[in-house]
Amino acid sequence: MPCENQHEWLIRQVEHVDTTWPSALSPAVRDLEHYIENDTRLQMYFTAMWEEAEWKEPDGRKVVRDYHHMLILLDYISSRAPEWIDAEASTGLLGSPMYGLFEHAMGTVR
Repeated sequence: MPCENQHEWLIRQVEHVDTTWPSALSPAVRDLEHYIENDTRLQMYFTAMWEEAEWKEPDGRKVVRDYHHMLILLDYISSRAPEWIDAEASTGLLGSPMYGLFEHAMGTVR
């Protein structure tokens, strides 16, 4: 299971996106959305992957709700330079911040 700090990092990203990020996607992420949605099998796998991912908030809601939510989070995360904050050095994020978004979904069957 991921460390609590990594979970908190992702929740902070979700809170920011859910309250302030515009719904319009950047061209690159919009292209990914079209790619997913124009391939029935790929759309099925992305849907199943996020349904299976089990990171939840204390109230039981999924942190990343579905692949549409993932695309918005990806848009936000990819628009910013990775931060280095001493308090976040222990979050366990390996590589880019995108790892923090996909880490839990990578362990699914899909």
